Amino acid sequence: MRAIEKLAGELGPEKLLVLQYHYRDSYSTTATEAKVKEYQIRGFPSVFFNGGNLVSGGSDKSYGMYLEVIKKELEKPSPTTIVVTAGTANNEPAITFKVTNISHADLQAVALKVVFYEDIGTNEHHYVVRDILQPLAIDLLPAGNTRVFNITSSTSRQAIKGVVFLQDVAQEVYQAAGFVLSTQNSEP
Repeated sequence: MRAIEKLAGELGPEKLLVLQYHYRDSYSTTATEAKVKEYQIRGFPSVFFNGGNLVSGGSDKSYGMYLEVIKKELEKPSPTTIVVTAGTANNEPAITFKVTNISHADLQAVALKVVFYEDIGTNEHHYVVRDILQPLAIDLLPAGNTRVFNITSSTSRQAIKGVVFLQDVAQEVYQAAGFVLSTQNSEP
């Protein structure tokens, strides 16, 4: 997985957000194991770009292959923007998401998904998923409209980083945004 971590460092979170869903190891959770089954993963590492574009394997030699897929994904215009305000309320994560459909077409049957992850600080374990919230279904987001979502979570205080993304039923990710929760107890 060093190739994807190298790319994450080079491209930055504005262009590449990485989440590592572990399975049957000391970093796995019930939620990550369910996600692995949902995507029908047969071998590790397996990398999905924007919810699709499966690339199996993760050696240092995967760098060029990953970069090619990422460049193609970055060329696609996103139909949405996501603005995140994150903090804590009553010692629990409190996050506001503002999702705007900037396209000229209505979006239907999409879901806003929130994942909390932890940087364990060891090589290849900087994006370890710790909690996955229930998706927030959006039946219709008309062109030009904005929806605001406020959530709180009892996720572990260790997992103070997160990613929110808008995904359709075919698993394609339209837009994503990373956030870091404040360690201070304040309203978002």
